[in-house]
Amino acid sequence: MDEQTSNLLKSTMTYGLNLGLVSVIFSVILYIFNIMPVGFVMPLLLLVISLAITFFLIIYFTKKIRAELYDGSVTFREALLIGVLIAFFASIITSFYGLIQNLVIDPDYMARYVEAQKIWMYDFMSSRGIPESTIMDSMDKIDERVSDYKPVREFFKSIFMGTLFGFIVSLITAAILRKKTQVFE
Repeated sequence: MDEQTSNLLKSTMTYGLNLGLVSVIFSVILYIFNIMPVGFVMPLLLLVISLAITFFLIIYFTKKIRAELYDGSVTFREALLIGVLIAFFASIITSFYGLIQNLVIDPDYMARYVEAQKIWMYDFMSSRGIPESTIMDSMDKIDERVSDYKPVREFFKSIFMGTLFGFIVSLITAAILRKKTQVFE
Protein backbone atom coordinates (compact mmCIF):
# COMPACT_ATOMS: atom_id res chain seq x y z
CA MET A 1 0.00 0.00 0.00
CA ASP A 2 1.46 3.35 -0.99
CA GLU A 3 1.83 6.26 1.41
CA GLN A 4 -1.04 8.29 -0.14
CA THR A 5 -3.49 5.41 0.31
CA SER A 6 -2.24 4.72 3.83
CA ASN A 7 -2.65 8.39 4.79
CA LEU A 8 -6.11 8.48 3.20
CA LEU A 9 -7.26 5.45 5.20
CA LYS A 10 -5.79 6.84 8.41
CA SER A 11 -7.47 10.23 7.90
CA THR A 12 -10.85 8.81 6.90
CA MET A 13 -10.78 6.41 9.86
CA THR A 14 -10.01 9.29 12.22
CA TYR A 15 -12.69 11.55 10.78
CA GLY A 16 -15.14 8.65 10.52
CA LEU A 17 -14.56 8.02 14.22
CA ASN A 18 -15.30 11.69 14.89
CA LEU A 19 -18.51 11.62 12.83
CA GLY A 20 -19.49 8.35 14.50
CA LEU A 21 -18.93 9.80 17.97
CA VAL A 22 -21.02 12.89 17.15
CA SER A 23 -23.79 10.60 15.90
CA VAL A 24 -23.57 8.44 19.02
CA ILE A 25 -23.75 11.54 21.23
CA PHE A 26 -26.86 12.60 19.31
CA SER A 27 -28.36 9.13 19.88
CA VAL A 28 -27.48 9.21 23.59
CA ILE A 29 -29.17 12.60 23.96
CA LEU A 30 -32.31 11.22 22.29
CA TYR A 31 -32.16 8.18 24.57
CA ILE A 32 -31.65 10.21 27.76
CA PHE A 33 -34.61 12.46 26.94
CA ASN A 34 -36.68 9.45 25.76
CA ILE A 35 -37.20 10.96 22.31
CA MET A 36 -38.37 8.21 19.98
CA PRO A 37 -38.93 8.46 16.23
CA VAL A 38 -42.67 7.84 16.48
CA GLY A 39 -45.33 9.19 14.15
CA PHE A 40 -44.75 11.26 11.01
CA VAL A 41 -43.08 14.44 12.19
CA MET A 42 -40.54 13.17 14.72
CA PRO A 43 -38.85 10.63 12.40
CA LEU A 44 -38.67 13.27 9.67
CA LEU A 45 -37.22 15.85 12.05
CA LEU A 46 -34.62 13.41 13.38
CA LEU A 47 -33.71 12.40 9.81
CA VAL A 48 -33.18 16.05 8.83
CA ILE A 49 -30.99 16.66 11.88
CA SER A 50 -29.01 13.50 11.18
CA LEU A 51 -28.63 14.45 7.53
CA ALA A 52 -27.43 17.94 8.45
CA ILE A 53 -24.85 16.56 10.89
CA THR A 54 -23.57 14.07 8.32
CA PHE A 55 -23.57 16.58 5.46
CA PHE A 56 -21.69 19.32 7.30
CA LEU A 57 -19.16 17.02 8.92
CA ILE A 58 -18.40 15.21 5.66
CA ILE A 59 -17.88 18.59 3.98
CA TYR A 60 -15.66 19.78 6.83
CA PHE A 61 -13.59 16.58 6.98
CA THR A 62 -13.28 16.31 3.19
CA LYS A 63 -11.95 19.89 3.09
CA LYS A 64 -9.40 18.97 5.75
CA ILE A 65 -8.27 15.87 3.87
CA ARG A 66 -8.21 17.81 0.60
CA ALA A 67 -5.87 20.35 2.19
CA GLU A 68 -3.73 17.81 4.08
CA LEU A 69 -3.30 15.06 1.48
CA TYR A 70 -4.20 16.51 -1.91
CA ASP A 71 -2.60 19.98 -1.81
CA GLY A 72 -6.02 21.63 -1.87
CA SER A 73 -7.24 19.96 -5.04
CA VAL A 74 -9.41 16.84 -5.42
CA THR A 75 -11.36 15.35 -8.26
CA PHE A 76 -15.01 14.41 -7.90
CA ARG A 77 -14.00 10.75 -7.60
CA GLU A 78 -11.45 11.44 -4.85
CA ALA A 79 -13.90 13.60 -2.88
CA LEU A 80 -16.59 10.92 -3.27
CA LEU A 81 -14.19 8.23 -2.01
CA ILE A 82 -13.23 10.38 0.98
CA GLY A 83 -16.86 10.97 1.92
CA VAL A 84 -17.87 7.32 1.51
CA LEU A 85 -14.93 6.10 3.60
CA ILE A 86 -15.74 8.59 6.36
CA ALA A 87 -19.38 7.46 6.29
CA PHE A 88 -18.35 3.79 6.33
CA PHE A 89 -16.14 4.17 9.39
CA ALA A 90 -18.77 6.33 11.12
CA SER A 91 -21.38 3.65 10.36
CA ILE A 92 -19.27 1.02 12.08
CA ILE A 93 -19.12 3.18 15.23
CA THR A 94 -22.84 4.02 15.26
CA SER A 95 -23.85 0.45 14.46
CA PHE A 96 -21.67 -0.87 17.24
CA TYR A 97 -23.28 1.59 19.65
CA GLY A 98 -26.75 0.47 18.49
CA LEU A 99 -25.81 -3.16 19.07
CA ILE A 100 -24.47 -2.41 22.57
CA GLN A 101 -27.56 -0.35 23.40
CA ASN A 102 -29.93 -3.10 22.27
CA LEU A 103 -28.04 -5.97 23.88
CA VAL A 104 -26.47 -4.47 27.02
CA ILE A 105 -27.57 -0.94 27.92
CA ASP A 106 -31.31 -1.32 27.36
CA PRO A 107 -32.48 -4.64 25.91
CA ASP A 108 -36.11 -3.48 26.28
CA TYR A 109 -35.66 -0.30 24.23
CA MET A 110 -36.88 -1.85 20.97
CA ALA A 111 -40.00 -3.25 22.65
CA ARG A 112 -40.79 0.19 24.14
CA TYR A 113 -40.21 1.87 20.78
CA VAL A 114 -42.48 -0.59 18.96
CA GLU A 115 -45.17 -0.21 21.61
CA ALA A 116 -45.02 3.60 21.33
CA GLN A 117 -45.26 3.34 17.53
CA LYS A 118 -48.24 0.98 17.80
CA ILE A 119 -50.06 3.30 20.22
CA TRP A 120 -49.46 6.26 17.93
CA MET A 121 -50.57 4.27 14.87
CA TYR A 122 -53.70 2.98 16.63
CA ASP A 123 -54.70 6.51 17.69
CA PHE A 124 -53.96 7.92 14.24
CA MET A 125 -55.87 5.22 12.37
CA SER A 126 -58.80 5.34 14.83
CA SER A 127 -59.08 9.10 14.45
CA ARG A 128 -59.36 8.60 10.68
CA GLY A 129 -62.27 6.18 11.05
CA ILE A 130 -60.37 3.12 9.85
CA PRO A 131 -62.14 -0.10 10.81
CA GLU A 132 -60.87 -1.88 13.93
CA SER A 133 -60.11 -5.06 11.93
CA THR A 134 -57.83 -3.16 9.56
CA ILE A 135 -56.06 -1.51 12.49
CA MET A 136 -55.54 -4.86 14.20
CA ASP A 137 -54.17 -6.35 10.95
CA SER A 138 -51.64 -3.50 10.84
CA MET A 139 -50.67 -4.13 14.46
CA ASP A 140 -50.21 -7.85 13.73
CA LYS A 141 -47.90 -7.02 10.80
CA ILE A 142 -45.79 -4.84 13.07
CA ASP A 143 -45.59 -7.67 15.61
CA GLU A 144 -44.48 -10.09 12.85
CA ARG A 145 -41.67 -7.76 11.77
CA VAL A 146 -40.56 -7.24 15.37
CA SER A 147 -40.46 -10.96 16.06
CA ASP A 148 -38.01 -11.24 13.17
CA TYR A 149 -35.72 -8.56 14.69
CA LYS A 150 -32.16 -9.79 15.25
CA PRO A 151 -29.68 -7.26 16.75
CA VAL A 152 -26.60 -8.74 15.05
CA ARG A 153 -28.31 -8.73 11.64
CA GLU A 154 -29.39 -5.13 12.29
CA PHE A 155 -25.74 -4.29 13.07
CA PHE A 156 -24.64 -5.28 9.57
CA LYS A 157 -27.72 -3.77 7.96
CA SER A 158 -27.00 -0.52 9.78
CA ILE A 159 -23.42 -0.43 8.47
CA PHE A 160 -24.70 -1.00 4.94
CA MET A 161 -27.48 1.61 5.21
CA GLY A 162 -25.18 4.16 6.87
CA THR A 163 -22.62 3.71 4.11
CA LEU A 164 -25.32 3.98 1.43
CA PHE A 165 -26.67 7.12 3.13
CA GLY A 166 -23.08 8.45 3.25
CA PHE A 167 -22.63 7.66 -0.45
CA ILE A 168 -25.67 9.75 -1.35
CA VAL A 169 -24.49 12.61 0.86
CA SER A 170 -20.97 12.27 -0.58
CA LEU A 171 -22.27 12.59 -4.15
CA ILE A 172 -23.46 16.07 -3.21
CA THR A 173 -20.42 17.04 -1.16
CA ALA A 174 -18.03 15.78 -3.86
CA ALA A 175 -19.76 17.94 -6.45
CA ILE A 176 -19.38 20.94 -4.14
CA LEU A 177 -15.78 20.31 -3.06
CA ARG A 178 -14.05 19.11 -6.19
CA LYS A 179 -11.24 21.39 -7.22
CA LYS A 180 -8.92 20.89 -10.09
CA THR A 181 -5.41 22.21 -10.16
CA GLN A 182 -5.23 25.35 -12.23
CA VAL A 183 -2.44 25.52 -14.77
CA PHE A 184 -1.34 29.01 -15.74
CA GLU A 185 0.55 29.49 -18.96
